[in-house]
Amino acid sequence: MSKIMTNIKLVLFAAVLTTQGCNWSTEWTEEKRQEFKEKCDTQRVFNPNPICFLGFDLDDVDSILVFEKKGYVIIDTITVRLQKGYRSEIDRNNKKYWGASEKDFNIEYSYRFELSPTRLFLLHNMEMMMSPEYTMGGEGWGCNMRKYQINNDSFDQHGNITITR
Repeated sequence: MSKIMTNIKLVLFAAVLTTQGCNWSTEWTEEKRQEFKEKCDTQRVFNPNPICFLGFDLDDVDSILVFEKKGYVIIDTITVRLQKGYRSEIDRNNKKYWGASEKDFNIEYSYRFELSPTRLFLLHNMEMMMSPEYTMGGEGWGCNMRKYQINNDSFDQHGNITITR
């Protein structure tokens, strides 16, 4: 009896797939896209994690202080915790470390990363961007900080904040 029930369930499942297809996607209307874009354009706070430190020795990134600034005024000090090991052999070869902030960032502020008194990196001119996030289920969109400057270097459509030695 159990084998018959299993076969019936399989036949019913196949029938559902055949009649429905794999069309469970969530297609977005133009109105829905525009509404999401408007909401994204007003978003100011984002989670910066993970933050990439590329080309550094572990001693260089062992202690990272970040000063959150509004204009010229420091409004907070943030600690970035570093993952001590490498995620992959490629990370090891490129001296790539990943860190995490204890706090969200605001695109209206700037962030001065102090790796040492002489290694300073200023993250500023950030913008939130709507970007496609397609999956097997269909169309999707995300709102992320993907445009920014570090010192005088510009990054556009970049996935993570990347600080390069």
